[in-house]
Amino acid sequence: MTAFTSDQQDAIEFYEENAAYVKAFGLANLGDREDRVLFKRGRQILTSAIEATVKAVKASERTWLPEEYDALAAAYVLHAGDRPAILREFRLFSDRHTDNAIDIAAQSCNFLDQSVKNATGLKDYAKGLLGALQAIDFNRFKGH
Repeated sequence: MTAFTSDQQDAIEFYEENAAYVKAFGLANLGDREDRVLFKRGRQILTSAIEATVKAVKASERTWLPEEYDALAAAYVLHAGDRPAILREFRLFSDRHTDNAIDIAAQSCNFLDQSVKNATGLKDYAKGLLGALQAIDFNRFKGH
């Protein structure tokens, strides 16, 4: 959470106290110029804080947790080659990533799997994913 200065907190509180009034009657009816400037500043601070929070949440959704790598590795070993089954199995554990992200990670597993001859496609992989796969079978999965 963002720590606000006392001036910023005052602007936010002023905005919150007057938002309904401004919505009903317009900013021009708020009072003197200083009140309008304070209102706008409070709205801008809140908007920026909300946007930063949304951005952080979206970034955290893209970041894979070690437990998610473990779940994907287990799903891959259980359903190797059956990407829809891997997706279904992973969904039992997490819904934080898109189907496409999970499918791409499954393709990475396929590339890292030494038992798959002539694996083509995605050659990029996350070290966390390789580590999770090697924890299951160190000799079967190798990074390239």
